[in-house]
Amino acid sequence: MKKLFALIVLAVIMASCNSVKNIYSSNDVNERQLEKLVKTYLKNTRDTAAANRVIYAYNLLEAEQLEKITRMQQNNSLQNLEQLVREFTSLQAFYNEAKQHPAVQEIVYPKDVTNQREQAIQNAAAAWYEEANRLLAANHWKAGRDAIVILRKVNNWIPNYEDSKRIQQEAMELGTIDLVIEPLRSEGFYYSSGFSQAGSRFTRQLLNDLDNRWSNGGLYRVYDSREARYNQVAADWVLEPVITRLQLDPVVYSRNTRTVTKTIESGKDSLKNPVYKTISAVLTITEASVCASTELEARISDLQNGDRIGRRSFTESYTLRERSANYTGDKNALSSDDWKLVNNRAGIQVDERWLQEKLLEQIYPSLLEYTRFMLR
Repeated sequence: MKKLFALIVLAVIMASCNSVKNIYSSNDVNERQLEKLVKTYLKNTRDTAAANRVIYAYNLLEAEQLEKITRMQQNNSLQNLEQLVREFTSLQAFYNEAKQHPAVQEIVYPKDVTNQREQAIQNAAAAWYEEANRLLAANHWKAGRDAIVILRKVNNWIPNYEDSKRIQQEAMELGTIDLVIEPLRSEGFYYSSGFSQAGSRFTRQLLNDLDNRWSNGGLYRVYDSREARYNQVAADWVLEPVITRLQLDPVVYSRNTRTVTKTIESGKDSLKNPVYKTISAVLTITEASVCASTELEARISDLQNGDRIGRRSFTESYTLRERSANYTGDKNALSSDDWKLVNNRAGIQVDERWLQEKLLEQIYPSLLEYTRFMLR
């Protein structure tokens, strides 16, 4: 029993030694390890070895952060100035964590970098504010949107820095895209006047859904081409919805037969019990189908510099089917659904205009989603 107890004590000592060895033999210490060392030390603050391990890990982590800050202070790029704010914030949080435990504070002496952090914020705000003004001078929608992001960041650091709120409004106006939507047109083929009317409704619906009354909450306004000309709008973008393919296939016929049966009462036996028999009919079903398909291309261009902002193709198809039937055999075997087929003598009616509108109806949600995505 004594031997067993001695072995357990020896194992605990060796584990403790290994833990100490792991801490002191490596510079790769992280904050999670420090937290564990602090918890161990707080259980017995008179444990000198535990205190020394906390001090070692704390000093190592502090030195790493200070070295990183010193290295970044040698480069005054916009990204570095912003990163310095984060580094000082992280370092102050590191010190604050140590200050939460008086016993830990007594052995590691956490500092305070509040003033350095405030100076880093001032430096970053000034540099990014200057960058926002440079972008606004470019007088382009993209520069305006970039400036909005920057000014929001500056205002987050220092509310209403300089006159950042005022120029943020300028940036929002500059970053608001004025989009002109051209009427739907075809390319490379002729389409009916009915399709032209459907195309006009299609374009108007797109304008309405994007909200051309400026209440969409996004950084864009939309106009049709006539409205833009009448109001002398200096548009940023133009969207051209173009039908590049419209195909109507010939009618295809297919036939199949099936036998239908029904059990009916045919009379009474001598005891006046009902007698049943099975009757049947052969139903020949003819299905006529016609497939229509189309491809629409959305072309978005930057009118200020002629660049292509986006180009996306959307394809859709629709198959119209019509079924009719005739029969041989006993008509009483037919169901009500069978009779609907038998009485459908008109055959397939191919309404090109209806099919064209159906294709536009199917393709519309994808175009609307794409346009909204591009305007974000």
